[in-house]
Amino acid sequence: MKKPVNQLPAVAFILVLATSSLHAQDYTYYNNLAKKEYENKNYYNTIDYATRSINASANGEAYWWRGMARFFLNNFADAATDFSNAINQYSSDRSSMGKLYYWRGRCKMNQDLYKEAISDYQAALSNDSEEKLFVYWNEAYSYYRIGEYQQAIDAYTSAISMGTQSTDLAQLYKSRGDAKGAMYKYEEAITDFSKALEYNPRYMEAFWQRGFFRGKDFQYELAVGDFTAAIKLLEQGGGVTGSNDLSVLYNNRGLYQYYLGKYEDARLDMQQSLTQNPNYDFANWNMARIQNALHNYKEANTYFLQAASLMKKDIDRASCYADLYWSDRTLLDYRQALTHINEAIRFNGDNSSYYWNRAYLYGLRSEYSNALTDYEKVLGLYSSDTSSLISIYIERGQLKTKMKDNAGALKDLQKAAELGPSYYTVYYELGRFFKEALRQNDLAMINLQKAATLSVKKDTASNYAYAQALQGNQQEAIRVIEALVKKESANDNRLKWELHNAACIHALLGNTQKALEYVEQSLAVGYDSFDHLVNDRDLESLKQIPAYKLMLAKYKVPVPRY
Repeated sequence: MKKPVNQLPAVAFILVLATSSLHAQDYTYYNNLAKKEYENKNYYNTIDYATRSINASANGEAYWWRGMARFFLNNFADAATDFSNAINQYSSDRSSMGKLYYWRGRCKMNQDLYKEAISDYQAALSNDSEEKLFVYWNEAYSYYRIGEYQQAIDAYTSAISMGTQSTDLAQLYKSRGDAKGAMYKYEEAITDFSKALEYNPRYMEAFWQRGFFRGKDFQYELAVGDFTAAIKLLEQGGGVTGSNDLSVLYNNRGLYQYYLGKYEDARLDMQQSLTQNPNYDFANWNMARIQNALHNYKEANTYFLQAASLMKKDIDRASCYADLYWSDRTLLDYRQALTHINEAIRFNGDNSSYYWNRAYLYGLRSEYSNALTDYEKVLGLYSSDTSSLISIYIERGQLKTKMKDNAGALKDLQKAAELGPSYYTVYYELGRFFKEALRQNDLAMINLQKAATLSVKKDTASNYAYAQALQGNQQEAIRVIEALVKKESANDNRLKWELHNAACIHALLGNTQKALEYVEQSLAVGYDSFDHLVNDRDLESLKQIPAYKLMLAKYKVPVPRY
């Protein structure tokens, strides 16, 4: 909140003193001098004369003048003491008490003693303070700072009811919007920011906050518009100036451009953000994410590393390294991926997903003992998450199959089925295991048929096609997957995956040439999930074929580094 302009009470000092007449002329004389110096903003002189007055005879007026001078010299602790002494002198004067409690509250607030400030503001109101607008305003701000947002909203509402100036009302509505946003009342917050802009159409901070909370409410296009307005006003000098503010605004707008899939616009915004502040941690992080979306993975890694070095919190640093892990996997650099996921764990050992990711990686690297250790840990960490447990048991079952531990694999796959009796995947995996590992065709067919049955839309689901392929129903599997390819022909993002599925299904059916054709078609339309491609067990039969290797080189699929 932009703090209210300091309001000097329009005070006709009413002194209720119990001092001897001998000193009356002395302290009154010094008080008059203190008042004159204060009005001329000569605060050190004010303090000197007020102190002389107090030395002559302790009196409320001198404490008051000295407290005010100390306040404007930012000596809030001593100013609060002076106001306390003045309160003791004016105990029977409610009007003066209201003002003094208000100013002492301001002192407490400036020392971040918000609860004490609130107590003083409430005392000011109970003593009929003449500055109720500003008392409520500062009380609201204090409530906001200690996280008591509903009380802040109530106090801001009281202040709004007393406001008459457009500039004040703009600030009050904006501040109330902040409090509502903190309570996740995004729609109400956005309404308040809009009201603030009605009173001040050039209120940069209101555009900024409305954009922020519109983003929180998934209104990305509108958020981008608000950040654009805020950037324009800031560059024109319509708000708080400074390259850091511009850096934050460009970062925010770029982030929402990224969410909208406008990656090039997002990149340009992030570039602007980093021009203003090259050491902005989150702008470096967001630039990395944008470069990843643009498939510039090596550039992304440079920004991820820079962000990790700049992050102030270990949890954020860990997230940067986790993102590096995923980028490494895209580049098939599993050695670096292991280094980076270990760094993520070092900075945040409480994140269960990091151990899961490392377990998968150990499996790729044939470090089976380490993989099993991590999977065991992950099972404990996800003990209350049934969906995740199913996936973990399936992955560990697949790992044990690679290890030729068929008994262990079967136990894990059966546990997955026990946890997810309505999950297609568990029956597909069991069916495949019985067919390929145990050569028990009857049990394989029973489970694969269950998997096919659980594929709800038989004619439009690749899951169904996979189950049919493994059952040997070649014509049905091909019919379904080719229908899917045709259906998605106008959508490259979905088409590349259906083409990949078609390649897998033809490979499972032994149709090597068709599998190669579909792999190339998928790469031609942008398939770049290389980690999935090179580790896809369905394409295992293609790996030693020279044409397949040449195709991967043609489309610049990285060579795996384990």
